[in-house]
Amino acid sequence: MNNDNLIARAVMTRYATFCGTLMGLFWLAKFTLIPLGFFMPMLMFIFLGLSICVPFIAYAMARNFRNRYRGGVMSFGEAWIFLFLTFLYASLLTAMGYFIYFRFIDGGFILNSMDELVNEFVATLPQMQREQMGTQMRELINAQRSLSPITIALEQMSQNLMLGAIMALIIAPFVKKSPQQGNL
Repeated sequence: MNNDNLIARAVMTRYATFCGTLMGLFWLAKFTLIPLGFFMPMLMFIFLGLSICVPFIAYAMARNFRNRYRGGVMSFGEAWIFLFLTFLYASLLTAMGYFIYFRFIDGGFILNSMDELVNEFVATLPQMQREQMGTQMRELINAQRSLSPITIALEQMSQNLMLGAIMALIIAPFVKKSPQQGNL
């Protein structure tokens, strides 16, 4: 491997780390809307809207990297690796934030709030559905209560990383640009 390839990989890793840190901070800021959304339901819609923005932000970061450091040329594989690394670093940072939140701050607030919402929802159902749906929902919430903060953090990290890998596959073709495309 020649020196130019090593430098290019180091630059990609450094910029992906920077972008992943920014994306992770964005995800953590977005996550704060979930507990606040139990007090102000409109914040849950803002959370969903911001979640929809994630692929567009990742595309902008990858395009910026391509134009700034790659001379406007980037292969599909390079784009995918850059995006995957960005999502990897964002997932790691977010997992640390989740651990801190569920270990030291939450105290069962989210699950207790969800339990209250389930009870309100189940009360509106017809009698036949009420028992079955209520039992299933409570079992799900109780299963979540049994998880430790580190388990929740690692579970969320793996989900974010898997979704990030899939999003990277979808976004990379849009970031890819060959030298012939750049001359048109």
